[in-house]
Amino acid sequence: MIAFNINAHGIENGKPREFYRDYKSLHSYPGQGVWSKDSYYFKGVFLRVMRALDYVKSLPEWDGRNLFVRGASQGGAQSIVAAAMDRQVTFCFAAVPALCDHNACLAGRKPGWPALVNVPAEKLNSEKKFILGVLRYYDIAYFAKRIGCESCLSVGLLDFTCPPTSVFAAYNNLPGSIVKSLQINPAEGHGGSQDKLEIRFREIVERCCKNAATFQ
Repeated sequence: MIAFNINAHGIENGKPREFYRDYKSLHSYPGQGVWSKDSYYFKGVFLRVMRALDYVKSLPEWDGRNLFVRGASQGGAQSIVAAAMDRQVTFCFAAVPALCDHNACLAGRKPGWPALVNVPAEKLNSEKKFILGVLRYYDIAYFAKRIGCESCLSVGLLDFTCPPTSVFAAYNNLPGSIVKSLQINPAEGHGGSQDKLEIRFREIVERCCKNAATFQ
């Protein structure tokens, strides 16, 4: 099995703590460039996700059939983007995904992290309304509509980072034509258990390994 972990920020791993503390692009990055859909920070993040998939698929060791994506929180958002944008993805594992339901305030709900616009609808000014327009291009709930593979999500009902309603918004937008499941953790927050997702992930991996052995 090929396992490839990416750095969402496009910077080197393994540097001293001071390197990341002083790296300016990491300071309040969720709001950087939010005045344009073409310059918003997460455009680069999502493009790196796609390039990571391109790289893995270019390796001669890839079987050309099985391609899994998995992550939690911001990584869960990236997993959904990957599955939505690359039809060769065959399984999506997204635990407590972030970046969901950016426009939640318009419906009286709380948006998921980073919650750039988290005020009652009646308090929206022109600037916040403009930001909401940009964030629609980066809402994971909308990306979920494009997924064509089996997807497993999780949510914590005590999660104040990625509120339950934001995750439900993404899950409810998954197509009815795919196999999908949602692990609900009633008494847990953002760092809750993903045991059911892990079990399903291992089942998929084991099945693929058996099929690969038979194929060989």
